[in-house]
Parts: sequence; structure tokens; C-alpha cells
Amino acid sequence: LGMMMKGLAATSESVRQEALLVLGDCVFGSQVLSGHEKRRAFSLAAQKILFLMKEDSSGDLTFYYRAAALSRIYRFIKEQELTHGGFRFQTGDRVAFFPGTFDPFTRSQMWDCMGERDQILAECRWQIVGVDMLTAALDPLERADLDMDFLEALAELFPTCVAFYFQNCGKLLKAEEVRGNTITGPDRFIRFGVNARFFNIQGTDDMLVDTLGMSTLFLPDLQYHFHDMDPNWVVGHAYSVASYLLLAGNPIQDGETVDGVLDGAISQEVQWKCQHEGSLIQPPREVLDIFMGEYASGTREN
Repeated sequence: LGMMMKGLAATSESVRQEALLVLGDCVFGSQVLSGHEKRRAFSLAAQKILFLMKEDSSGDLTFYYRAAALSRIYRFIKEQELTHGGFRFQTGDRVAFFPGTFDPFTRSQMWDCMGERDQILAECRWQIVGVDMLTAALDPLERADLDMDFLEALAELFPTCVAFYFQNCGKLLKAEEVRGNTITGPDRFIRFGVNARFFNIQGTDDMLVDTLGMSTLFLPDLQYHFHDMDPNWVVGHAYSVASYLLLAGNPIQDGETVDGVLDGAISQEVQWKCQHEGSLIQPPREVLDIFMGEYASGTREN
């Protein structure tokens, strides 16, 4: 079961598809497992499945696999309701937590608590899953505020919680950072719901910074492919542009420019050209690629 949860959380689309197939056909649709074994699996993993089986920008084939798995799970739930009167989840029972669902790639980008990351993931044994269902139609600013209010409410409701993990962006944060937050407005979402990731391109001096999490609000993530600039400057620029996109309603069009970075500070003296492209790093998605002039690496789509 833990291996399937790890598969559902994988960054590889083909691995997620296989995990969905096994979960639907070989667990909840199985003719071999007993009803007791299926109920045990469901009681352990129901919230984790809900957390991981989210809508995303994957292709039509993954959509089919997800729909097929959900159909099997729904049929199992209805059978249990008819034959056993449903499920009894005892209040206060621990929900299974599978630290193995965080693959090395995801763990490598948990920059906000890198020192405590391994201890948190190794010692935590249970979880509470929060999902902002039925919010996709909200205005991005409204949804961002709602999600952050929800986050602060969870931090208050569960005072023994030690960390928060945001699946849509891969960010792991200590709970004390959430409880001690003083940021207001849209930047709350940028702080907690958006992750600026950093990669060294093997065999070159090139680097890549991108963001993950803006797609939660149906806004583009950002991407920088560059060399010979302090990546911390680029990360700061990425968070600033992400905040602007959220606050201004995603106004940047292909060919337009944004202020660049000069000596570590955003400056109008430097202009960087923007263009919407496919992402260079998984997951596949549309990003706003920022061409950093003399510091830019690689080629760009026409």
C-alpha cells in the first residue's frame, strides 16, 4: 500500500498511471483480496488517496486512469454501504503517513526546512489532510486568501502539528513558521503556496530556477535558465514576479519585459523579456520564461 501511495505522489506521469491502475484493479477492484483486507486498506489510506488523487495538468491518458481508479473506489464504497452500512472511522484515530511518498527529487526542493526535513519525515506518523474543494471557479486572489485562512485555521485547530506540506508546490514548512506568520495580503500565498526551486544543469555552468504552485490559482509558474548570476538573486526575483502576477491578474504578454536584477536588486535599468513556453523541469506545464539577457542560457521557442 505504501508503494502505491509513493507511486501516486511520483513526478513521473507513467508511474502515476501505473499506480492508479494497480490501486483500482488490484486493490479495490480485486477478486483476490477479501472484503476485510479492502476495508483495512481504505481505512488506512482514504485521506492520502484523496490528497494525492488531485486534478492537474496531466494528459488525457492520466485523466482516464484517474477516472477508472475512482470508478473502482466508488463502486467499492457503495458495496460497503449496502452490505456493511458504510465505514466507521473512529474520532482521533491516526491516519497512515507514508514518508516514502516523498521521492528524492521532491525532497531535494524542500528548501524551507532542509535541516529538519529528514527528521520530520522520519518521525511523523500521522497526518491531517486539508483540501480546498469546489474553489476552482474562484478569482485567484479570493482563492489565495481563502487557502491561507484555511491554513491558519488548521494551525490553530491542531496545536501539536509540527509541519505543513503543500503538495501542489512541494514545500515543507515547520508549523511554527505558519503560526508566527506576519505577512498579509496576497504575499501569504506566495510565501506558503509557491516554491522557488533551484537546479544545477549537469555538465555545464548553467542553472535553472523555476516556481511551482501558481497553477493552483490557474496562473503561470516562472522559469529562468541562466549562468553567472547568484541564484539567490534569481529566487528573490521569481517570488517578486509571482506576487505581481497574482496581484495584477497575470497581465504579462509574450514579448513584454519585466525589470531585471542589477547588483542583487530589482532595477528598471535592466529589462528581461518574457515568453510563455513549456517547462524544462517536471511537472510538464506552461511557464512564463524570463530571458535574462547576457545571463541567459539555452535557446527559446520562437
